[in-house]
Amino acid sequence: MTLDAAGLHAAVIDHAAALGLFDRVAGHEPANAPGRGLSCAVWVDDLRAIPRRSGLATTSARLAFLARIFRPLPAIVDGDRVDPEILAAASALIGSVIGDLDLGASVEVDVLGAHGPPIAAKPGYLTQDDTVYRVIDVTVPLIVDNLWPQVR
Repeated sequence: MTLDAAGLHAAVIDHAAALGLFDRVAGHEPANAPGRGLSCAVWVDDLRAIPRRSGLATTSARLAFLARIFRPLPAIVDGDRVDPEILAAASALIGSVIGDLDLGASVEVDVLGAHGPPIAAKPGYLTQDDTVYRVIDVTVPLIVDNLWPQVR
């Protein structure tokens, strides 16, 4: 089996875009400040073998994407609304991915973390191009069975 990297990446991006919550959705970590409003960027976070799901003939893998939700902190506007806004967006994205457990492909979402950290969201701050952003990083872990053959 080969890894459908482009298809899986697109599936996570499509889930974010379909929510209609973001002013922009990118398939890469932005090199510049993403702009005003709510933004989402999706990129690969981790790829590793899963010993407990692998056998003598093939190796299964855990592929995690990171979906970062960005919101510039307001200079004057009430900042109390920022956390609820990004938290609601993260929850909607998690719910969308969990609702489509196979992402339309031959993978499954490791919702509860049977093979690593579960689907989760971690808030933080990021300064980029002199703008402070409130961010929340959503980890989307996928399990790809029988990805690499073990050939001798």
